Amino acid sequence: EPQRKINVLDVVPVPDTAAIGLNPLTLTVTFRDVPQSATCDHNLHDATTAVLLSLVSEQADPNLVRLTWYAAGSSGLVLTVYRRTIGEAWSVVGHVSPDGTGMLVFEDRNVSPGARYGYRVGVPEAGGETQLGETWVDVPLTPQFALAGARPNPSADEITVMFSLPDASAARLEMFDLAGRRLVTRNVGALGGGSHAVRLTEGRSFDPGVYLLRLTRGNLSITTRTVVFR
Repeated sequence: EPQRKINVLDVVPVPDTAAIGLNPLTLTVTFRDVPQSATCDHNLHDATTAVLLSLVSEQADPNLVRLTWYAAGSSGLVLTVYRRTIGEAWSVVGHVSPDGTGMLVFEDRNVSPGARYGYRVGVPEAGGETQLGETWVDVPLTPQFALAGARPNPSADEITVMFSLPDASAARLEMFDLAGRRLVTRNVGALGGGSHAVRLTEGRSFDPGVYLLRLTRGNLSITTRTVVFR
């Protein structure tokens, strides 16, 4: 007789007393007409208590990388920051705890100009750790005025713009539609010299289409395009 695949839906609540993270569940099926059984293991994840991590901003200059994440559901936790370079394994470079708003700020001063580093955060889970929020940062040789553009591009939701400044002089980051209407303005000079990542959306949504990004400093400006899709 040919094999048949049967989907069975079952609702298994995770108790409020369960620790944040993975909760093991074992399913055993006994066949009615054959003296055999089958077993499989799963991990239940309680989405109401899971830590959700998202990158808010990153700054890089020849001597410093500064990363800020937002970690929802991380109150009271001590999180581990990992770093690696291309071809190397992840290693621990520090520990951080969220402030009262859920923000995590990590500064890495042990960097080399011109190097590229990956960072991610280890979140303690029941019986282990989950690593989230991976991002890669290019450490500049010298601060410069440049607009790398949006990340990701195209984007379906969040728009994070990558750029660099030579110093803390007044500078402005703007977003326009193709009709020339200014939709977003950020004064970014106070971020100082180095590479930066600024999230423009912050809860806003934009209609699908092509938009212009412009970085201005004094009489200099750079413009690039980004695409929003649904």
